[in-house]
Amino acid sequence: MQLDEGANASDTKRGKTAATADTAYKIPTEADFLYAFSCPPGYFSFRNGKQGSWFIQAITKVFKKHGTNLEIMQLLTRVNQTVAMEFESNSQNKDYTGKKQIPAIVSLLTKDLYFTRNRWTED
Repeated sequence: MQLDEGANASDTKRGKTAATADTAYKIPTEADFLYAFSCPPGYFSFRNGKQGSWFIQAITKVFKKHGTNLEIMQLLTRVNQTVAMEFESNSQNKDYTGKKQIPAIVSLLTKDLYFTRNRWTED
């Protein structure tokens, strides 16, 4: 077992580090990480040989449609829904036919995360 000593955080609203902000604070060292897995541990992740994995197909679809107007957890929930509802395996091997998949998300975020439109890229 470990004890988390924390890390100094930045106060981005004031443009100051915690050490120079009015109220100093620390956050856990593992804070503000987001892990998105194509499936829970111990399960298979399916892939189409031409179109790629179901997970990446869903991320591409959802982020293209909603990427700049929804918060990241809303986006990833829609990715989960897309993978769960729109995909089902079809194989010559009956043991692998009719199978489903659900992505797994682990959020250690402490704030909402939104993506903005990149003004330097073309549509």
